Order: sequence, then structure tokens, then C-alpha cells
Amino acid sequence: MNHRINRRQFQAIAASSTLAFSTAANAQPAPQPAPQMAFLSDTHIDADTNTVARGIRMAEHLEQVVGQVVDALPSGSHVIVNGDCAYLKGLPGDYATFAELVAPLNNAGLQLHVTMGNHDDRGPLYQALNDQQSNDVAVEDKHVDVIRLGQTDVVLLDSLWKVNQVTGEIGAAQLQWLKEFLAADTQRPVVVVGHHNLQFSPPAGGKAYSGVKDTAAFTTLLQQHPRVKAYFYGHTHRWENRVLDGDAAQLHLVNLPAVAYVFDAKQPSGWVQGTFSDSELRLRINTLDRSHPNSDEELRVSLKV
Repeated sequence: MNHRINRRQFQAIAASSTLAFSTAANAQPAPQPAPQMAFLSDTHIDADTNTVARGIRMAEHLEQVVGQVVDALPSGSHVIVNGDCAYLKGLPGDYATFAELVAPLNNAGLQLHVTMGNHDDRGPLYQALNDQQSNDVAVEDKHVDVIRLGQTDVVLLDSLWKVNQVTGEIGAAQLQWLKEFLAADTQRPVVVVGHHNLQFSPPAGGKAYSGVKDTAAFTTLLQQHPRVKAYFYGHTHRWENRVLDGDAAQLHLVNLPAVAYVFDAKQPSGWVQGTFSDSELRLRINTLDRSHPNSDEELRVSLKV
């Protein structure tokens, strides 16, 4: 049977076709999803996955967090483990087990980055995670990296001074590299990540620094560059944030929670999810204990330069 259309039907079809063509021609590209990043710290993985410290089996905590990160972040996102990947002395077996536990991140298309904590050792870490060792060494004997995420640069620094010594140090060579990096561009906001906390006063009684021993030089450099918006650190096994005292440009100090155990029973274990836009970095803590008072707490860091 032949189906004929009348003039009115033809005009209606032609009009709809023209509208469809016009809509397609004027369509804007679909907006890209906001870049995301997972911030982890202080996993303290021993070669033996059954090792328990302070009542916590660290491998179990890392397994839980890795599963949550895989579920939460889209493929192509970045994951930072901000130091103390290993339990105490950065032994080869610790990193072999660590590599096994974080393997699902790579399988999900997520990009892993690490920094060095005082319980880490660069050589054994590179042996187990050889993709972490760059062929283009920015600073000799330091593990330094830059992640360009949308309009923001995330700079990973190395505060490891000596293995299994609590003190942290940025060091003259790394400070010089950072000075040159920050001076090379004044428009892109910067988030700096390092393992150790800042320590402005020397410890009493000649005790060792527990934080960054060259804090004064480090913070002076950061404050000289208003595009530096935050310093993320771990080490203390606490979830805290504040603005550096007297800093009109609002340099945020973000203390990442430990994935492993805590020193203070009131503190949470977990990780932090970051979502970047052109104007701000939105942070949300994911506590392993979902009933914890800090669960899903949010923080916003301005990225306006």
C-alpha cells in the first residue's frame, strides 16, 4: 500500500527537520565534568596484611578506602597518598603489599601519586612502584611532581629527611626549585602537598622537630606567591583545617586524616574527596566510621588568583 502525505503534513515534517538541523548546528559542546582528586595519607602498610597497630589492621583500612575511591571517582581522576605509605622503615615487603592493595585504583583508570613521609624510603618504593619514579628528576634525591588539573597546579613535595626519623625538611634545593616554579606563572592557582606539618617554633629542651624544620623559609616562600592557595599535609593523623595566621591572601592549611590508625580517639580515619572548579576547591571528608561527627564535613578553598 502506498502512503501519501498531504501538503500540511509535508510542511510539518520540513519544519521539524529544519528545527532539528538548526538545533544541532547551534549545539554547544557538553560541559566537561569537574576534575576530581582523592587525598589519602598515612596508610602505614606492613608487609604482613595481618599486622595490627593501635587496634587497627592497616591493610583492612586501606582496602576499604581504595574501594570507596574506586566507587566515587570517575576514570582518569587522580589519587594522592600523602606519605607514610609504609609502616615504619619503608621496607621492600611493605611496598610490595602496598602495591597490591592499591592495584584496584589503576584497574579502575585512576592515576596514583605518592609523596614521601618519614616512614618511607625512596629506593624500595620505586622498586615496587616503578611508575612513580620520574625520568626527569626535578630535584636530586627528592620525589617531586606536578599535576596539572584543569586550571590548577597541584605540586607534590618531598619532606622526608631521614627514614624513620620524625623530623621533616623541604631543603634548600627543593625550595629553590619551588621558587622558580611559582615565579614562572602568576595566573594558575597552586595547591601544595607534602607529608609533614608546619612547625614554627623549635621544640623545647633540644628535642627533635616533629614537623618541617625549615618551616620559616617554606612559609615565607608560599606567602610571597598569592597563587598558592593551600598546603595539604598529613603526619599528625588528624583532620583539621585553618588559615595561616596573619595571611591576608588566605593560605589554607589542610591536615588530612590518616587512613590507618589515629593518635586521638576523637579523630576520624578516612580520606578526602576534592572537586576542582575554576573558582574553588570543594573538599569532603569520607570517614570510615560513617557515624563519626566529622562524616561528610565539607571545606571550600578559593582558587581565585
